[in-house]
This record gives sequence, structure tokens and C-alpha cells, in this order.
Amino acid sequence: MNKDLTGVTAHWSRRKQSIVDIATVPLKVDPEGFVPPPEAKEVPEDKAINARALICGGIRKGPGHVYDRIDLLAQPNVAQGRGRFQAFGGLVKREAKDEKVAQSLAALVKAQCGVQLDAKQMKKVVEFHYDGRPPTVFFLPDISSAAEEGLLIKSVGTETTETVKVEEEYEEEEGEGEEKKTVKKKRTVEKEKTTYKDQVKPVVLSLQRLLQTPVDSEDIGHLELCGAADALEEWQRRDSARALIGKLEEKRTAALEAKAEEDKRKEIESERKRKRDEASEGCKKRRTDKEDELKKTWEAEDEGMTDDEKLAAKDARQALIKEIRDASNKELEEALSAIAEEEKAAAEAESKEAPVEEKPKMRKVEQCDEKLVNLLQTFDHHRSGETVDRNYLAACLLAADAGSQASLKKYRDLVTLGQTNTSPYLRYKAMATYYTEEPIPEEKKEEEKKEEEKEEEKKEDGDVKMAEEIQ
Repeated sequence: MNKDLTGVTAHWSRRKQSIVDIATVPLKVDPEGFVPPPEAKEVPEDKAINARALICGGIRKGPGHVYDRIDLLAQPNVAQGRGRFQAFGGLVKREAKDEKVAQSLAALVKAQCGVQLDAKQMKKVVEFHYDGRPPTVFFLPDISSAAEEGLLIKSVGTETTETVKVEEEYEEEEGEGEEKKTVKKKRTVEKEKTTYKDQVKPVVLSLQRLLQTPVDSEDIGHLELCGAADALEEWQRRDSARALIGKLEEKRTAALEAKAEEDKRKEIESERKRKRDEASEGCKKRRTDKEDELKKTWEAEDEGMTDDEKLAAKDARQALIKEIRDASNKELEEALSAIAEEEKAAAEAESKEAPVEEKPKMRKVEQCDEKLVNLLQTFDHHRSGETVDRNYLAACLLAADAGSQASLKKYRDLVTLGQTNTSPYLRYKAMATYYTEEPIPEEKKEEEKKEEEKEEEKKEDGDVKMAEEIQ
């Protein structure tokens, strides 16, 4: 931090606009376009303010951490050497109204890189106050009008024009009558050639690079740009947390509803199993009771019987046991069939109450909620690309919702989606994955296929005839 810095004003904290919804605009450096070096204008330091434009391209789609996909525009700070950057802008006259300062800043940016900013759509983000030098204020311009084609930024360069001799081809007719023909010839002509000397070429930097770049405390321009990047990151974290609260509440409600449905399904399955178990146990008990009664009778009979008589009675007794068991199996089969019929009748009655519309055959399609990934990835400070610490996320959500009476316990419950026995880490890519259904295309009938083949043959025949006519 610079020794002259006395304070920082975070204007972004009073902005209602959400930075996470900023339009995605490609920032493109024009490889051919140049603007002349801007004229230096003297502004007394006691009446000046250092106005800078924090030109942000929003969040690009694609792989990588969200901070690697947020682009910021900067220009090399030539006076500080290679690898040093600063935001576009400079000293302008201090005004009572922000819009007038923004107008002066817009004129500076236009002269420095050819980009026309709308002063009415520029909002203050952060301001640095110093002892003995003008304050520096960063404005965030709205560049959403360039979202489709991208924002084209020009380099600062000097233009030189010189007359050079070049050789060119031309055509000339020679001969007369039937011998007349066109001949290609060459000649040397003088032309004006304009060349540009590239002095300052704009650069597009990721937010992550600025957050991680070590800076020299005396390199004010680079130090302030990194400080503005820090402010943008804080703004991103606050708005991401606020947007996440609503998203996670939706996910929590859906998770609890899914759990309630699963519990209901398990309860129904448990009840079905209980009925079948009761029927099975009842049949088994009645069968074993009959068998035990017969065994007691047979034990009493065996006391007065010889071994030969017992052997002779064995087949009849086994046949009787088999008869009892067959009857028991049939009883169980009838009981289970009655339970199945009862369940079928109940299901039909339920379907009549809530008729199901006939739908075409559907297939599941995997989708990803990219915005939810961006929101959660903001808090992936380990840059794992997969997970975020639940306790850390709960603390961030509580900090963003400071005006409410909520407790940390509420947000811990929110980041676990109301579930217990969860991992300490939330797998945000898995959470952002969802499935939609789409109809499965029906296969064409044979008649339709034959018609298409005939049309193709006609088309091919037509193409052949056309080629023959041309020849």
C-alpha cells in the first residue's frame, strides 16, 4: 500500500445494480486501427481528480475459474516498465457532479483508445484518497450496447505518410482485327504509403491475474488498478452471495420435497412388505400348528406300534404333510394375489382422480446451470474447480445478509439443503447439473422413406440434366 494513501471509499457497496448480471461483452484489440497520441492537458493538482475507467467485459462462458473469465481493459504503464499496467483515464477537472467528471473521463478514453463511453451510464466503484495528491476515482461504464459485436479498442500510434515506388500490373490491347489481343504488362508508379508506429497497445487482463499480481507500492497506476480489481471482487462476492441465497433456498425446497417423496415411497414399500410378511407368517404359523398337532398324534400312536408298522405308516404320513404344505402354499398364493388386486384397485382409483395425459416417449437430457456454477465458484478460494467449503460459504452468505436477523445456523442448514450427514464440501458442479426431458424423434415409416428417396432421385436427375445443358 502506498504511504500517502489516507482512505478508501467503496462506492460499489451502495450500488443496487448486481455486478453478476453485467452484460458479457468481448473486449477486442483492433490489430489495424490506431488513434494519434492524445494531447496532454495541464490541470492544476489542487483542482484535479484522477478519473479512471474500469472497463469490464462481464463473465465469459467456457472452462476455468470464474475470475479467469472476467476480463478487464488496461493500458501499459510505459513509464514504470514492462509488465506494469494502469486503467484508461487521467487527471481531469474536479466537478461537483459525478456526471461532469464522467464526461471528462469519457473524452479521455475516446482519445486514448477510440472507445466512446456513455457518461450517463458510468457509476463510481471505488475511490482512493491521498495526502498531497489528487484522489483517484474508478468508474464502471456500461458497454452492453457492444455485446453482440464486441468492444473494439485501438492502440495509440503515430502516422507517417511517404511516397514510394511500386510495381503494378495493367492490361493493354495489341494488334488489329483478328490478331487483336490483351496483354498483361508491368509499370512502376508512385503511391502514398501510410505507416503507423505502435506506441501503446491496450491489453485485456483477467480479474484473477490482477488479484494475484504483486505490485510495487510506488507504482501508483498499477497499484490502483489492482485495488479497483479487489473492489470488483468484493462486489462480485457480495452480489453472488445474495443471488445464491435465493438459488439455494429453491434447491433446499426441491431437496426436501424429493426427500419427502422418497420417504413416502419407502413407507408405501414398507407397508406392502408388511402385508406380505404378515400373510406369509400367518400361513406358516397355521401350517406349523397343523404339522405339530399331527406329530403329537403320531408320537402317541408310535408307542403301540412295531417298527414294521411305523415304516408302513411313513408314506401315508409324508403324503399328509405334503397335502398340508400344498394347501398352505395355495393359501399364501391366494392371499398375495388378493393383496396385489387390492393395490391395483387402489392405484386405478388414484389414477382416475388424477388422470395422466398421454405423452410421447421422452429421453433425459443433461443440462448445466452455468450461472449457478459462476455464483458458487466465486467462493471456491482453493480454485479446486469442483467444491466449496460449506462452513465458509455459510459465513459468506451471513455476511452478505447482514441486515437480517438470520443466524449462522440458518445458513449452515441452507448450504446442506436441509440434509444431515453431508460432506463438509459442497460439489457445486453436481448441484448445478439437472435433467430435462425431450421427445424421442419417431422413426419414419417405410412409405415416408421411399417418398424421400424418390425426391432425392428426382433432384439428382435434375442436376445431371442441368449440367448437360451447361456443357
